[in-house]
Amino acid sequence: MTTDKTSEKQVGQLSPKQEKFCLVYIETGNASEAYRQSYNAVNMKPETINRKAKVELDKGKIRARVQELQEAHCERHDVTVDSLTTELESELDQ
Repeated sequence: MTTDKTSEKQVGQLSPKQEKFCLVYIETGNASEAYRQSYNAVNMKPETINRKAKVELDKGKIRARVQELQEAHCERHDVTVDSLTTELESELDQ
C-alpha cells in the first residue's frame, strides 16, 4: 500500500489548488476568476487565464467535484414557502 501523491490522484483526489478552483467557481460562477484566485496568474494575460480555466473545467474530476458542490448547494437552498410554513406550524404545535 502506497500513500504517495501519485496513488492519491489515481483515485480521484483533487490537489488543494483544484479544490479551491472548484469552491471559488461555485461561489462566483466565473471560471477565470476561480483560476485567478487558485493559481499563480498574476503575470498571465486574460486570454491565457480564460484558456487555462477552460482546461480545468474540462477535467473529469474537476467537473465531478463542481457537480457535487452544485448539488449540495441546491439541497441547502431548497427552501420554499410551504416548507417554511410546515416547519413553523410544527413548532407552534409543540
